[in-house]
Amino acid sequence: MSDANLRELERRWRETGSVEDEAAWLLQRLRVGELDEERLRLAAYCSHEPSRIALDLRPLAETGSFGLTLRPGGLGRQLLTRVSVDLCLEVLGVLESHRFHGRCLEAIEALEGWIADPSSSRAGRARRLADRCSWDRHDGSTERQLTVAQLIFWTGRIPLDLWPWAHVAKAAEDLRLDFKGQTLRVALGRPEA
Repeated sequence: MSDANLRELERRWRETGSVEDEAAWLLQRLRVGELDEERLRLAAYCSHEPSRIALDLRPLAETGSFGLTLRPGGLGRQLLTRVSVDLCLEVLGVLESHRFHGRCLEAIEALEGWIADPSSSRAGRARRLADRCSWDRHDGSTERQLTVAQLIFWTGRIPLDLWPWAHVAKAAEDLRLDFKGQTLRVALGRPEA
């Protein structure tokens, strides 16, 4: 199918707004290589109905907090780290006047570096720097500052293993971030998911 046909499917979906038309467009994006299956599967895990239909998956049962029930097995660490880093960047301002702001920013920059070049040495560096973002409340930090630090701390572990994903989800939920929306934006590669 040509680019013109792909654009026609997108136009039709944007005109009708129907779930089926979006599913057809997403499936075609997958077929032509504009969208990879990993990202489409992540969107389906976010209960994005058009993605679920495009992949012909059974509906997922809603069982509470999205991030805490998502099982990311089979999804790449780069994709999940990208979601987590974007969430960290969204709330980094909470630490702007904190004495550990610089070390947290350095950890996020190291994670960005790992996303661009996922080597084991970069993953180890990102984790070491993120480890420095964990401190206790004895230094006068607010609860929100501590939670942002925990979000960065757990994000630093995702390049090495997926199990910290639930901790990232919990911190994002505690910070009232749009975890599901951010995951969809990253998965589908568009600002409005």
